[in-house]
Amino acid sequence: METALAAGTAYEPLQPFCNDDQMWRNQRDQLSRTMSHQTPTSVEFGPWPTDVDMDELWFGKLNFDVGAPLVTLIEASTSYSLPLSSPDHNHRLEADFVSIERGSVFRFTFEEVIAFRVLDENGLLELWDASSASPRPAKTTFRARGHAWTRESFLVFMAQGSETRFSYFVATEEHCLEVVCHKEPKLTDMGPARVTTARLNDR
Repeated sequence: METALAAGTAYEPLQPFCNDDQMWRNQRDQLSRTMSHQTPTSVEFGPWPTDVDMDELWFGKLNFDVGAPLVTLIEASTSYSLPLSSPDHNHRLEADFVSIERGSVFRFTFEEVIAFRVLDENGLLELWDASSASPRPAKTTFRARGHAWTRESFLVFMAQGSETRFSYFVATEEHCLEVVCHKEPKLTDMGPARVTTARLNDR
C-alpha cells in the first residue's frame, strides 16, 4: 500500500509534434509500438555510483522549484514568479536523506527534471522482483528503465530517437524516490543529522 502519492511534473511540455490531431495520434502510436518490446520482466538496471549507494538512508524532505518566471503573458508583457524563485532553479528537485551509517544528512540535487514520484517501497514490487533475478548495481542509488512507469509515460522516457532513458532511484526501507532528468544528479553532505534520545512511546 502506498503511503505517499506519486508526484510528477513535466519539464518540457508534452505537446504534439504537429498541429494535426490525427498525425499526432499516429506519431504517438508509432512511438508506443517502438517501445512495446518492454515487458514487466524486461527491467534493466544501470549503475549510479554515489558515496551512499550502499548506506541505509531514510527519506526526510523534498523541495521542487520550477524556477522563474513561472508564466509569461505575451500580450500583457508580464511575467509571474514566486518571490523566492530564481532563474537558476530550472526545474530543480532537492531531496534530503539521513544516512544511518554516517549520522549525516545528504542532499540529492536533480536539475532540469522532467518527472518525479515518491512511492512506498511496496509500490515498486516489479523492480524488487527484477532485482532478485538480476541484482541491481547497488542497494540504495541506481538507475532503471523498462519498468511499468516507462511504458505508462513513454514520452517522458524518450531520449534520442527510439532510445529509452534511465530514471534515477534513491531506495530506502520505506520510501523510494524516482526522478527522470536531463542531467546527472549531484550529492552533497549537509552535515550531521539531529540526534535525540528516543523513548518507547515516541515510536
